[in-house]
Amino acid sequence: MKICPHCGTHWEDDCCFCQRCGAPLPPPPYGAAPVPPPRPVYPGAPSGTTYLVFSILATLLGCFFCFPFGLIGIGGIVYASQIEGALGRGDLAGARTAANRSLIFTILAAASPLIAVLFGLLAGFGSIFGWLFW
Repeated sequence: MKICPHCGTHWEDDCCFCQRCGAPLPPPPYGAAPVPPPRPVYPGAPSGTTYLVFSILATLLGCFFCFPFGLIGIGGIVYASQIEGALGRGDLAGARTAANRSLIFTILAAASPLIAVLFGLLAGFGSIFGWLFW
């Protein structure tokens, strides 16, 4: 906490000037941790946490029902983890690109059991009727 040398008002450590009298405030004491600047808020920006949760669930679902193809969801996890870093750098376009790629891999991982079942049914019917995998 800083104290204005001119009027004696108490201010937070991140203030540079007294908002009451306008006098410059002394720097924070040596060893005080600097206050990081607030992260900018981007309206309509993707949420990395939401994409990460869905990517992990889709990967687990895909691996449980169709092991090798469910691993596609790892790409979704990797891209979802890049969203927050891109937003922290102020790269909104990069965050949206990572979110879109995460969504594609997440959908593929979640759909992999369905695709495997459909392929199995197709192969089963084909071998019954003798036109596929005979």
